[in-house]
Formats: sequence, C-alpha cells, structure tokens
Amino acid sequence: MNFNGFQSMGDVGGLLALEGSGNTKRKPVELARALELQANAFSGRDAKFITVAALSRNTYTLPAANIIAAVLKELPSLIKIDFSDIIDAAQNNTGTGVFKAFCEGVYDKKISLFDMGENTLTPESVEDCRPIIESDHMRDLLLVNSNLSGPSMIQLTW
Repeated sequence: MNFNGFQSMGDVGGLLALEGSGNTKRKPVELARALELQANAFSGRDAKFITVAALSRNTYTLPAANIIAAVLKELPSLIKIDFSDIIDAAQNNTGTGVFKAFCEGVYDKKISLFDMGENTLTPESVEDCRPIIESDHMRDLLLVNSNLSGPSMIQLTW
C-alpha cells in the first residue's frame, strides 16, 4: 500500500496515518506520540468515516502500540490496514508484541486489505494475525519482502 504524501499523523479523508518516511530510518513512536495520535484521531471528524489505517515505517514501544490499538478498536468502518515495516530483526521481541497489539485492535473489523510486508514475521506473529487473514472479508494480503522463515510460511498456510 502506498499513501504518498500522508507521512504524518493525519486526517486525510478516511485515512488515519502515522507513517514514517520511506527514505530514512524508522521513526520511533513512544508513548507521548501515541497519546497525541489518540487525542487528535477524531478531532473534527466521525470515526465511522475512517476506512484506512497506515502505521508503517515506524518502530513502536509496546505502551505506544497499546494506545494505538485502542484507537484502532474505535474505528468501526476500517477495511484497509498497513502494518508494513514495523518489525525488524533487531527489535523482534518488542516488534512482535507491537504487531500483536495492532492485530488485536482490528480483530473485529471487516479488513479486506492487509499490508504486512517488509516485516520479519515469526510463526507467532503470523498466528497473531490469523483472525484477520482468515476473515471472510480478506481479499488482499500483501507480504512483499517479509522474511518469512520456513516455520512462518507453514503457519501462514496452515
């Protein structure tokens, strides 16, 4: 998924975005920035009109991810999610916890497009997103450059 031009926390139509820059290192998102997103997520708009969440190209602390997951839970019309490039091998334990929190935030949504590319996906992270990818609404699953190990690939196809 490409949301060119939407590279900061933002309100652009039906988009909730907290994207890092594609040409630099991931941006760290800590609790203060997550609380800012939470405070501004619905200012001047109705949550039911937000259909896309783009959280790519950042690193998140687990407390920040939990706040953002709570925001995702409040988006009843969410159908497209971009969780690409949020887990890297260097911070895999934290990254998989963040990925799990984000996935749990959208379990009850009718997600039709899920971008989880550019992540180091473990069998656990694949299992964490299973309710999303096995949903009747899922149409497009993007896995570009996902570093899927043999066990992760087995988990994904099982």
